[in-house]
Amino acid sequence: MWTHNEHVFGLIRSSPRGRVLVLGNFSNQPQVVPYYRLAEMGFGGELLDLIDERPYGVREDLLLDPYASRWLEAE
Repeated sequence: MWTHNEHVFGLIRSSPRGRVLVLGNFSNQPQVVPYYRLAEMGFGGELLDLIDERPYGVREDLLLDPYASRWLEAE
């Protein structure tokens, strides 16, 4: 899925258990995914980061560190 950032790969995986948004920064610079794009896909508000199993509140643009990834699930 298009993240509105050419350096960030985005994938939505849907199953009977729910939806997961996978984001990966393929740049050596920090990159941003706009909040409005996350909200359009149903991933605004409270999310669970499946990598570190911590709650993650998305209420503004999402910043990804260089070469970082996030696996986000709507709570």
